Amino acid sequence: MSDIYALCTCGSGKKFRFCCQSISTTLEKAYSQARAGQLDSAVRTFDSAIAAQPDRLEIYLHKARLLDALKRRPEAEKALDLALATNANYASAHFLRAQWRMQEGEVPGAAILGRMAVDAYPADSKEQIALVYSFLADVESQMGHPIAARNALRMATRLDPANTNYSSGFEELFGAKSDMPMFIRREYTLLSPPSGSKRRASWDKLAKEHRSGRLSDLARMFTTLATQDSQDPAAVHNAGLINAWLGDNTQALEYLGKYIQLETDPVRKENALVLSEVLSTGHGSEPGDHAQHEFVFLARNPPALDKLLNKFNGEKRFSPYHVDETEQGQTIIEAYFLQMKDAAHGIITPGETAPEEKFARVVAHFNLAMPRVHVSGTDKSIIQGLRDEFAQGLGWTDKEAPVRSTGRLGHLAREPLMVSTQQGVPHEELMARQLAECTKEYELSWPHKKLKSLHGSSPQEAVATPEGKQRVSALIRFHEEASLVGQRIGYSFNRVRRLLGLPTTGTEPQTSVIPPTAVMEQSPQAAFQLAVQANDDAAASSHAKAWLSSPGIEDRFAAANHLARQAQKAGDWVGAMTALESGQATDGGGRKADYLARRGQCLLKLNRLPEACGLFDQLAAGDTPESRQALALAVESLVSAGHGTEAGRLANTGKAQAAKAQNRDLEEHFNELARAAGKI
Repeated sequence: MSDIYALCTCGSGKKFRFCCQSISTTLEKAYSQARAGQLDSAVRTFDSAIAAQPDRLEIYLHKARLLDALKRRPEAEKALDLALATNANYASAHFLRAQWRMQEGEVPGAAILGRMAVDAYPADSKEQIALVYSFLADVESQMGHPIAARNALRMATRLDPANTNYSSGFEELFGAKSDMPMFIRREYTLLSPPSGSKRRASWDKLAKEHRSGRLSDLARMFTTLATQDSQDPAAVHNAGLINAWLGDNTQALEYLGKYIQLETDPVRKENALVLSEVLSTGHGSEPGDHAQHEFVFLARNPPALDKLLNKFNGEKRFSPYHVDETEQGQTIIEAYFLQMKDAAHGIITPGETAPEEKFARVVAHFNLAMPRVHVSGTDKSIIQGLRDEFAQGLGWTDKEAPVRSTGRLGHLAREPLMVSTQQGVPHEELMARQLAECTKEYELSWPHKKLKSLHGSSPQEAVATPEGKQRVSALIRFHEEASLVGQRIGYSFNRVRRLLGLPTTGTEPQTSVIPPTAVMEQSPQAAFQLAVQANDDAAASSHAKAWLSSPGIEDRFAAANHLARQAQKAGDWVGAMTALESGQATDGGGRKADYLARRGQCLLKLNRLPEACGLFDQLAAGDTPESRQALALAVESLVSAGHGTEAGRLANTGKAQAAKAQNRDLEEHFNELARAAGKI
């Protein structure tokens, strides 16, 4: 080695002068034999050196590297086993194994071994620890753990500031010009206990015992503090955050869930809710509200794959947007699969040609880095359909390249994404079409989706309680920060906030204006929603009536409720009842609970208490997430109208149902309503 004070290549973290220089003659002899093709002789040279110096673990490591280069990994593993039998905390062996697991696609195992290596290296081996952290950043990224990945790369930059690869990589991925969502780029920080608090002494005592500064030590420290006092919000928060940095999202979520219940500051609470939403994704998480579905395969028959992709392209449902070749000759292709108007499950029938359209929605993403092919999207039926087509075209068995669901954030940032399918389409027209699609997604669809993060309720239902409002507000911010599409076209998520009765934030971005004809081509539903956002009550009422009178059975509660509210403003409670009954007739039972609650409220205004209570009793008998949320609104109306006895009876029923369903937020809300009813 020319520079004896450079980092030793064995991975020990020491300088070559103080590591392998004393055995350099043996190393050069073994490697010279290997280069000359005398492979067995090279291995015997290492064996002789090990026999002479069994405590020199670096020799085991060099032998393992040579055996692995000779494609004799099982023997290489045995060499590392012998080294670890001598020293179970031999960091270099753990790191080498981590790299092997990564090569084999065993990413979780690579993460575990990488963390073991970080803890085992001496604290002064900063350059080597930085190298491991850089490796862990890639590992955690592949596992869908962006918070852990960011922290790992940040640690690498701090430990080895002279290495510009780390700093430039961090700036590119997580800096101000990165297209990563803000909730990933944000610098999350640990909290301190209140000055002068009794807990300060406990913190100081444990800090002295865990002064290494290693994340694993800090995790143990804050876990101990959180266990000692489960009501210490700072300790509970820090235990959650450090586990997130370590890639243990499950443990992090457990602590953050407790912290959210303890925190009283609304800004900190919302930040924790957004962070929890991020941590609910990735490896080890159950597929949730942002599930991604995917299949992966190796292109062993390139001509057959080319033929299949050309077929997709001819059907105008495959749109490459990036084609490249690396310096090593590796082919790179990134493309979209498109949804066409007459598509069954979003994909046209194989063999058919899509009709001429100006725009299509992206429904799946295709990535080829030869020979690895990755197809992914958020609609499982679409991904399964594509997998079946690939299987037929490439001659797979049923067990090859199965579709799997992951908890990764997936392509949330690029949804709902529209692309132009024709040449020469004006940019303004594409932006207008994209804005219409965002409106449909975020204002017509998302508010009514049942979400795991809202305990199975929809945003529209969850805002019935104060706790639910906080959670929905955090979810909107999560989507706002994630949506590259929304940011590109200037879509304002304050439209969603207004729709759900939540406070708006920040300034309004400039949005494209959708021509009325383009809106009406979408549906009277879209036209109605845009009129609502524009605060044009007259136009909204006109479109609401058109929507309610159009054929079909679907959720039209928003239209019926708008007409009812307009009637209420004019003091026409009978007209409000008529609008709600008209909407319920087209609903098919999907929003029965909402209609019962609103009709009951109208009856209260008409002083028809027995009839109103009859509808509210139907809600109490439902005992579903929807009926419980609607029942809370009904009880609020009874309390406001001064009917304490009826309100108390239904509040206690709702409280019991919420407790049975383990919905603590709603249970507490009913409890507050019961107390209010008792004061009437």
